[in-house]
Amino acid sequence: EMDFSFDSDFKSIESIAQSSVDRFANRYISLAKTHYNELKSRYVLKNKNFSPKIQFIVSEDKSGITMYLWYVAPYREIIDTRSNITLDIIKQIKDNQNIEFLN
Repeated sequence: EMDFSFDSDFKSIESIAQSSVDRFANRYISLAKTHYNELKSRYVLKNKNFSPKIQFIVSEDKSGITMYLWYVAPYREIIDTRSNITLDIIKQIKDNQNIEFLN
């Protein structure tokens, strides 16, 4: 979760977040698809979408927009993956003057 002001450029935020998630979670997504297809050959399973999701929701308690990220990562790597994605997003957004974090 990250909070941004209403004045921020959300297309830029979304593209930065997508590139960061792709960079750090793509290998896990490929691995999950492979394992899921192996299980699907043995069991009756519905199709599963493993692509990352980025959603923006108006924050009720803050005066801004909250960005939520959903992606696939192994349970042992969740904290490291989340930390890497967050730091990468912050690093890229820091240089962009059209994006403002909420405090």
